Amino acid sequence: MGYGNLSGCQPPMRARNHVRWRLAYCCEAVIAGLYLDGGLPAAAGFIHKYWQPIMLEAVEPPTDPKTSLQEWAQRRGLPLPRYRVTGRTGADHAPVFEIEVTVKGLPGVTASGRSKRAAENEAARLMIEAIGNEGDAEGGHDGKE
Repeated sequence: MGYGNLSGCQPPMRARNHVRWRLAYCCEAVIAGLYLDGGLPAAAGFIHKYWQPIMLEAVEPPTDPKTSLQEWAQRRGLPLPRYRVTGRTGADHAPVFEIEVTVKGLPGVTASGRSKRAAENEAARLMIEAIGNEGDAEGGHDGKE
């Protein structure tokens, strides 16, 4: 169907996440409209026709770095990763947050981003990368010194 073509424009790279959210809301509105107008059969028919093939392709749900790091820690019986704001710079309308993530038994990792969430995700990604560089992306380290 080409949902992205409904907007009629190609956004710059930095704006694509915002476009994805807008498209998600638009799709939700379309499905809701179909349901309100034609009932469950109309909405289900749309979902089956346009979404079922995509859903069947996905073997595992996508995960963000924070989720991956949390699952890594839990598999090893470690406490959940801890995130804390270590700095904030920039103007009120364009802040940059610095976040440190720590996992018991590992040195902390710091990252920055335009939002707390973005900085946390980047810190988690860097922590996963550091764990992988130690040859331990999938196993071994138990967090004990």
